[in-house]
Amino acid sequence: MSSSNEGRNCWIVTTAALPWRTGTSINPLLRALFLIKRFDEDREKGILNVPSGVHLMIPWLVDVHDRRCLYSEENSFCDGVEGKRRQTEFIRNWSIRYAKMPRSLVYEKLKIWYYPAKYHSSLGSIFPLISICSLIPDEDADICILEEPEHLNWIPTSTVDEDVVKRMIPEKQRSSKCWNEKFGLVVGIAHTNYGAYTKGHGDILVSPALQALSSAVVRAYCDKVILLSSTLETFGHSCEIVKNVHGVRSDFFQICSNEDRGPVKAYFVGKLLWSGKGFDKLYEYQHAFRKATGKFFDIDVYGSGSDENYIRQMFLLEKPSENSSNLDSGAIDEMSYSLLVESLMSSSTSLRDFLRDEENSLLDLGESKRYDPQTSIMKNLTEKSLGLGSKTVQAIIKFGKSAIFGNQQTLIETDGGKVPARFLGVKDHAFLTGYSIFVNTSTTEVLCTTTAEALAMGKWVIIPQHRSNLFFEQFDNCLSYNDVNSFINNMEVALRSDPKPMRKDMIDILTWEAATQRLIDATELYDVSEKNQVKNTGFKWGHQEASKLLNHGLLRNFFWTAPESILNEYKDYY
Repeated sequence: MSSSNEGRNCWIVTTAALPWRTGTSINPLLRALFLIKRFDEDREKGILNVPSGVHLMIPWLVDVHDRRCLYSEENSFCDGVEGKRRQTEFIRNWSIRYAKMPRSLVYEKLKIWYYPAKYHSSLGSIFPLISICSLIPDEDADICILEEPEHLNWIPTSTVDEDVVKRMIPEKQRSSKCWNEKFGLVVGIAHTNYGAYTKGHGDILVSPALQALSSAVVRAYCDKVILLSSTLETFGHSCEIVKNVHGVRSDFFQICSNEDRGPVKAYFVGKLLWSGKGFDKLYEYQHAFRKATGKFFDIDVYGSGSDENYIRQMFLLEKPSENSSNLDSGAIDEMSYSLLVESLMSSSTSLRDFLRDEENSLLDLGESKRYDPQTSIMKNLTEKSLGLGSKTVQAIIKFGKSAIFGNQQTLIETDGGKVPARFLGVKDHAFLTGYSIFVNTSTTEVLCTTTAEALAMGKWVIIPQHRSNLFFEQFDNCLSYNDVNSFINNMEVALRSDPKPMRKDMIDILTWEAATQRLIDATELYDVSEKNQVKNTGFKWGHQEASKLLNHGLLRNFFWTAPESILNEYKDYY
């Protein structure tokens, strides 16, 4: 730790980085920038114990294929130190252009560091390849903000050889301390509803176990925990608080008069996931609106996602293409599923052996070679049994089919008709000033950034009454609904009337300056002289011991060990 208060450092560690435009890349970056700005202002006022340095620790995807997948071919960067320099330059330029930060602050005061990481497409997440905590010298470790603390600590860091750290970090800087042993204050900010995420991908049996693990690592390594909304399950931490510590970029606070808007039309911005982002509900509400009023409402859709083809098929009555995917679960088609059931029921072997023997042929059914998480669940269900009766097999099959096709069967019962939706690709939300109605029917959000942005732009927002939306219900232009009828009523109000002008006090609540103040108030960021840690030493010991047992097992093989070239590169980098 730093020897003086004036030399204290604040580290922000996150699970994603630009150019990947996701909440855990953009919000931590904005948090770092606005903390620098706030610290400078407070020092000028003579306030004591203000940290002097802000460090942003982000993942470096060591595999160029991962960078191409998430960042695009154009922004995939080259390997090595030069690639990190170019990514850093991209982030700094974005901060100046979109966050409207002065060049001197971005280049002279924002310190950007990288940890080696790998993207796992099956999980849609980035995971570290080495102990991030070990990369931070003890003398610079004062305050740490862990963005997604559960995600950062799920994987035992010892799954990477201990000699990796020895070769990467000079001995005088090396430390085996964990987060709240090294830092004076560790704050965890939970972003993602992983319970809903895993259930949405069919892994309903994984969700409780994942929540238990998340609670354990958060209690073990964090001093204070912030939940962005009450939709997140509690971690059971004694210093846990629900607080929105996110803000809206200044370029969204554009004064757009109603006369300047185009034709009255609704729009959506976000990932195109059928159930994950509420398109199943939006489809249902479109048909209910037509039944009540005689016509659909026009809507423009911005974004991309794995279910885009399927959503277009449902809304626009397009025929599926040869390469189109089904649903976000990644399941096989129903004909292939029927073949699987027929083969399984005629097999004299146990379900466990059948699935083990037929796993490769399952992936080869038809032209689709996607992994089926429901089959994985069935396999896991029978892992402790050598044989099952036919009734049990039928029950499992019924469960699997319901998980895969349940939503589709329900929605196809509508009266049909082409929904007047336009799919316009990815575009920065700040440029979409010509609309007056933002619609988001999702209930899997934690705190929807695009809803906050639409409110800042002075638009109507039509959203469900849900714990994730409680923060937004204080705004005049928020039209929340609790059933299909209130959705229809809200849409009719929005279509025939203009949004109300935003009051200044309401605008201030949405700013990053206000979000930074809420963070400081919630964490007592300026007062870390007396440590008030809540340590789950029992779990901490168990977590570290378990990592040693897993060091040579499946987990290590799955999360991959960094090659020698990466080790040498990081040795030079640090």
